Amino acid sequence: MRLDRPAGIALIGGTLAGIVTMAFHPTGHALLQDFERVSLVNRAVHSLAISGTIATVYGLTGLRRQLEARRSLADAALVSYAFGAVAVMFAAIASGFIGTELAAQVLEAGDAGQESYATVREFAWAFNQACTKVFVVAGSIGIALFSLALMPDPRFGRALGATGVLVGMVAVVATVAGLPMNIHGFGAIVLGHGIWMLWTGARLVREN
Repeated sequence: MRLDRPAGIALIGGTLAGIVTMAFHPTGHALLQDFERVSLVNRAVHSLAISGTIATVYGLTGLRRQLEARRSLADAALVSYAFGAVAVMFAAIASGFIGTELAAQVLEAGDAGQESYATVREFAWAFNQACTKVFVVAGSIGIALFSLALMPDPRFGRALGATGVLVGMVAVVATVAGLPMNIHGFGAIVLGHGIWMLWTGARLVREN
């Protein structure tokens, strides 16, 4: 029996989009130092991140349809991840588009704009951190719940379920413990989520 190929492809594509985003994600300092080049990269990678997030939620909706036997648990998983996805999209919008526009205004103002930019940048950083943490916690709980729902299903297997539960729990604990949501800390979370997403996507596209 074929599972859900479009959903599996969406999970794989959305995950790869997130990994590429983290690999090419520029810093705020780089944006000011080489605005013309870095602003294009910044907008592009965050556009990719938003597209990948939408694709991932679509893929998880397909996964949800495969788990009718444990509907309540799968529904809770999808809702949790989807709310986290909205939060991380806010972070991407702030970092990729609002931050880029602010940097352009600072460069246009010259030295007079640097002091005010520092305050705004601190607020933007705090907002980005908050949204990212909401995503990590809500998204990780969603992955753990999905994993519990699919664990008894022979089409997916216990190994995939156990991996998802472990990834979800570790990510939540690390975030609560104060893991910084910088390129390295958040990158590690994206990689952990990505392993589960790619594995799940591969299961959805295969034939049984």
